[in-house]
Amino acid sequence: MSWSDGRSRLDVTLHGSITFTEDLSDVATLSDGGWLKIRDRGALVPHTVEVHASKGRLSREYYVGGLSRPWGSEAQQLLASKIVLLVRQFGFGAEERVKTILEKKGVNGVMEEIGLLTGDYARRLYFVALIDQAKLDTATVVPILQQVGDRMSSDYDRRLVLERAAARVSLDEPATTAYVAAIDRMKSSYDKRLVLTHLIEHNTLSANAQRSALAAIPRIQSDYDRRLVLTAYVNRYGAEGL
Repeated sequence: MSWSDGRSRLDVTLHGSITFTEDLSDVATLSDGGWLKIRDRGALVPHTVEVHASKGRLSREYYVGGLSRPWGSEAQQLLASKIVLLVRQFGFGAEERVKTILEKKGVNGVMEEIGLLTGDYARRLYFVALIDQAKLDTATVVPILQQVGDRMSSDYDRRLVLERAAARVSLDEPATTAYVAAIDRMKSSYDKRLVLTHLIEHNTLSANAQRSALAAIPRIQSDYDRRLVLTAYVNRYGAEGL
């Protein structure tokens, strides 16, 4: 896998499976024969760190301007700073990291980690991985839905998390109220329509949950999107309660 970010002028190549230490200061494990290469082009002269795995052992290399340099504190600090950036801003290794934190600290531990992330893309990866991996029900998913509403600003990323929740968890009260509250934080009528339709079509809502879903429809500004949600609702639950 190769990855490049033009803003930070960072090029990353990963071959194999990788995990990082809990404090994000170093590589913890790397599959045999795998490697991680991070090239920082932010300075006048590019700096590159490489980690290779062979026969159960990790080796490290450091280059400045293409010339090999001894591995020392400068190289280790560069590696650590880029690991933090990759993990916290760009969601690097999110699924494996969520699995590790979930096993050690539970759902609350993952939520604490999400609080340290700096971008909605990374938050979305962590929320989706948490929904996929944790055994959530209509009560335990509520804090997650609340944080999706509070911590995220991107309608697109928030929509993908909410749709995943509606598809993976049987949502009823109080989860539907939290779900609708997260929808209310969205600006796009298109995204609101997709998320609300996903809730209606992928869950068998109780009467109270149906009322929560209906309450969100008038707050969709677009007549077209509002009509499509109403149509989906009537097709699933009939016209009673409208």
